[in-house]
Amino acid sequence: SLFECIECLVEKDDEVIIPSPYWVSYPEMVKFAGGKPVFVEGLEENGFKITAEQLKKAITAKTKVLMLNSPSNPVGSIYSKEELTQIAKVLEGTQITVLSDEMYEKLRYDGFDFVAFASV
Repeated sequence: SLFECIECLVEKDDEVIIPSPYWVSYPEMVKFAGGKPVFVEGLEENGFKITAEQLKKAITAKTKVLMLNSPSNPVGSIYSKEELTQIAKVLEGTQITVLSDEMYEKLRYDGFDFVAFASV
């Protein structure tokens, strides 16, 4: 379903922000649609998650989509409600669509709570 969403949303030269590390097929889906993947590195000291500040710096006039994967594959990072709220604040007033891949929401360990991006 992510592929179909990208096909509908992304046109030639549109940018799609992909937090890294990411699932292997994300960039290829974007390229297939004619878009340009823009990678933002989730640093180890932040649990391999991007910050709102990093996202803000990556946004350009061509940014069309943010692909967010939480819990993430391959590293299992889970964004907290506070982190998702900060990301949502950066996106307020933009036309950027968030594709939130939540496929792994049931695979959580160590008491981490899953929060859907749409809930913030």
